[in-house]
Amino acid sequence: MNNEQPLYSLSPDLARILIPKLLQLIGLGIIFYFAIWLNLYLLDVKDTTKNYTLIISIIILFIAVIVELVLVVIKTKNNKYLFYPNKLEFKGQPIPFVNIANVYLQKNFLDKIFNTGTIILHPNFKMEKISNTNQIFYYTQKLVQRAKSMLFNEK
Repeated sequence: MNNEQPLYSLSPDLARILIPKLLQLIGLGIIFYFAIWLNLYLLDVKDTTKNYTLIISIIILFIAVIVELVLVVIKTKNNKYLFYPNKLEFKGQPIPFVNIANVYLQKNFLDKIFNTGTIILHPNFKMEKISNTNQIFYYTQKLVQRAKSMLFNEK
């Protein structure tokens, strides 16, 4: 095992991941709640049974949302981009800088709202939902250029 320490460690932006996920879960929960309500209404169930069923469904939805958000936080905390002098590592997979043709910066609508972005390491890797995109973009470009120039100088 290599004991080399990373130059820099970067995690995806937690707010950029959690807030859209929370809104998605709330929207799906509302649809689910109204589907249950509609079924109970059409079945002409007694009011007390209907109320208990709706309260239980709200509790279950609330617990499901909390569990999903906790799982997303745990997954996000474990996903780190580790920058080394000659490679980038993500989930234990190394991406050598010499294999990267180009580095691109991309921002979509949500990225503009949360001031995040995606850095594309062409041809086959993306660093998504990261903050400080301009600084990380230029830092990654410099590491790629340095790795390629070192390779060129060795030849």
